[in-house]
Amino acid sequence: MDKKRLIYIPLLLTLFTVLLINITTYHISKNIYMNQLEDYAENLATMLSRKISDNSESLDRIIGIVDEKMIGIGREVFRNRDNIDSQYLKEACKNHNLTGLYLYDSEGRTVYSSDDSLTGWKSEKGDPIDMFSRSEEPVLVEDIRKSLDGDEYIKSIFVRGDNGEFVQIVINAEHIRSLVEKYTYQAALDDFTRDEHVLYGYVLNVEPGSFPGNLDIGEHAVSGDFSHMDALEVTVPLRHGGKIVGNIILGVSLEYARTSMYMVCLNVVALCCGWILIFYRMVGKKLISSLNELDRNLKLINVGEHAAIMMPEDKKSVFVGIYGTINNMLHKIYEYNEKVKKLDKKFFLALRESGTVYWEYDSMKKKLAFPYGDVLKSSHVNGGCDEIAISEILKDGMVDSVYERISRRISESGSKTQFVERLGMKDGKEAWIYLAIMKNVEEEKGLYSGICIDISGLKEQEKHIYDLAYKDDITSLHNRRYFNEKFKEKLLKNHSGTVVMIDIDSFYEMNNVRGMCFGDEVLRVVGNLIEFCSGKGSFVSRLGEDEFAVLMANDGEKVNGFLQCIKEKFGRNILIGGEPVKLNLSIGVTSFGADSHNDERILNEADLAMKSAKQSSRNITNYRYFRQHMLGDIIEINKISELLNHSIENDGLRLLYQPQINSATGSADGFEALLRLMDVNISPPDFISVAEGRGMINIIGRWVFEEAARQISEWKRKGFAVKPVAVNMSVRQIDDNGFVEFMEKTLEGYGVEPEYIEIEITENLLFEDTKRAVVFLNKIKDIGVSLALDDFGSGFSSISYLTRFPVDKIKYDKSLVDQYANIDKCSVIQKLNLLAGEFNIKTLAEGVETREQFELLRDAGCHAIQGYYFSKPLEPEDVEKNFLKGAGDMIF
Repeated sequence: MDKKRLIYIPLLLTLFTVLLINITTYHISKNIYMNQLEDYAENLATMLSRKISDNSESLDRIIGIVDEKMIGIGREVFRNRDNIDSQYLKEACKNHNLTGLYLYDSEGRTVYSSDDSLTGWKSEKGDPIDMFSRSEEPVLVEDIRKSLDGDEYIKSIFVRGDNGEFVQIVINAEHIRSLVEKYTYQAALDDFTRDEHVLYGYVLNVEPGSFPGNLDIGEHAVSGDFSHMDALEVTVPLRHGGKIVGNIILGVSLEYARTSMYMVCLNVVALCCGWILIFYRMVGKKLISSLNELDRNLKLINVGEHAAIMMPEDKKSVFVGIYGTINNMLHKIYEYNEKVKKLDKKFFLALRESGTVYWEYDSMKKKLAFPYGDVLKSSHVNGGCDEIAISEILKDGMVDSVYERISRRISESGSKTQFVERLGMKDGKEAWIYLAIMKNVEEEKGLYSGICIDISGLKEQEKHIYDLAYKDDITSLHNRRYFNEKFKEKLLKNHSGTVVMIDIDSFYEMNNVRGMCFGDEVLRVVGNLIEFCSGKGSFVSRLGEDEFAVLMANDGEKVNGFLQCIKEKFGRNILIGGEPVKLNLSIGVTSFGADSHNDERILNEADLAMKSAKQSSRNITNYRYFRQHMLGDIIEINKISELLNHSIENDGLRLLYQPQINSATGSADGFEALLRLMDVNISPPDFISVAEGRGMINIIGRWVFEEAARQISEWKRKGFAVKPVAVNMSVRQIDDNGFVEFMEKTLEGYGVEPEYIEIEITENLLFEDTKRAVVFLNKIKDIGVSLALDDFGSGFSSISYLTRFPVDKIKYDKSLVDQYANIDKCSVIQKLNLLAGEFNIKTLAEGVETREQFELLRDAGCHAIQGYYFSKPLEPEDVEKNFLKGAGDMIF
């Protein structure tokens, strides 16, 4: 036997070949493992960069919405300026989760404060408050900064009013951080470093100001263990707003890759050693037989299923060493397979936690399955590593639509396509998934694969942001921003329609008297009723404060049905927090054609119609369609409103006094105080109506009462015999909180006895809210002031008023006098006088202009007469001359 040719040369050649293969395998394996590891690390870093960028956009939107709400609170303060005090600011802080709310004068001194210790405080020169007070900016939004009087961090917004005053709205930075904490890139970095292959990560060189809000998020973020030196480090740019603002660095462990390469080399070395031993022990025909036996045994090996089963080791065999080597390799392969299974499970868990699923689709069999089990978080199917078909997750009827969608996408775009799908689960819940077809596994067999990601949480986040931007948080209706976008969209599509503007009458007074919680409940109830009456196909929105809008089809029958439904619902008391309340609405309606494109003009028309309805509503729910003449009407109303404001501010109001003549004695029993404007020729009904509509009636009402008390005091000082003066009170004054206390203090201040004052009310006040009206009138009676029911017979006058309300006198309206003060019908007035006498109530007829009317009314039993037959309204000096100097005050 030629040992050299048979053993040594083949052995050396084999050894050389094995070593060459070992070296080649090492370098190839190294390149493959390192490339895969680099790709894996770079993909992770890129995903982290995208997540940080996406989170910053969410931060922008949330902080912007917080700023808008804070500015809205400041403007709300100025809209309620007449009712602002420190208590009001404290309640506003509590309701809106604010740290502080302060009202400053134009010099930066605190007028009212949610913190009592700061009332009257003056800002120091150079601080933010002082700098804003000397600027002309209407609004200043500060970044988060350290407070001037402490260590806490705050965010401030300044809003300036028309009179130079400004409001500082302060919110704690921790409150903002709680809203955006989960969107910071530190949180994103922490999530990614939980991967067992990621050792550490950090973000460097973030450009200052590149992320919103100055939320103390720092200029870098660090996460992980930096003690490992054996790591592959990758760097990717961090982008925001289309530019690079920093770098993201991730360190990925090299341990697994190097271990795998070393194991391959060790296995090859072991194989070489085994061959050397075999060749040294082989001789003659035993080599051949041993080779045959080795071949048979090798064919019995099934690495995939039975890697732990070893080859039989025959001690007499030439290849006994090889048998050992092979068995050792089988053992290593078995251990390697076990490690692969563990990694497979970890991969499955990683997929499950990230909401990502690997899927395979067989277009021939119409079957989509998840080889690693169900990892959809929303499906609530017990996840594992066993293959699960999509039919086991989705509800019936949903599977076919998913297959159809995938097939259509593949046919249209090929194997690389992606889309978002909403899935209905068997448990009744829904999940949103992002589905991507990554590659064609075996195109000739119709097999495809890809990934899908559960984005249900992202969809919920989008909905939350949408609600913040487009929903009213009190009524849950859409807000003004969404209404404007919806309306403009309708105009751009050349659609016709109808806009209805709705305003709650006396809402500010109600809010001030009963509190903001009661006002919020009113808004919710009114919004629900409007939505109920509008029906399907209409769009209801709360524009702000007490104003609503409805966008409807241009259908006269539907619009009329809506208006009638509103009148019916608000024609009776409505339960607010279990309490019956009478609410009145003013409604303006305008329609627009398909060729209309000026949204501001259309909304202005609806607003003008609403204001016209408010001026003529007389304390009932009323509506008006827009007419062109309303443009002139509103100009006239604005003109009267300006004149009233000028008169109030410049002592332009005066009182005239019309005597009330005793029908039996002919002397003046008292006088009625009648309001006039100096140097302005406007009738009282006109300017009183405007004063009621524009919210000035309470100021005017208090002025009239005080002026009448002052005049009585003046007549007393001059020594005249004092006689009662009747003062008219508007129905809106029932909402003047503290008016009765004002009356009492005014009479005491001028030294006037309550019996010298008479308050005249109209039946409209009794319509407003019977229970409140009775309580209000009894308070007036309790201080000793008498009550007269004015304009009796002009509207819906009822005899029941005489029994239900504490009036001392009724005054017959001029329309009733004109109708019944004649020989044929005077018996009607006589019966009314007799009935009033049964209740011990005096009667007075006003508007008397002829002697015949006077004599008939006197004979019918009227106690007093008032009208131009005796005297027109007089200046105080003329009253003194004609009626307060003794005997000269006799008329007949």
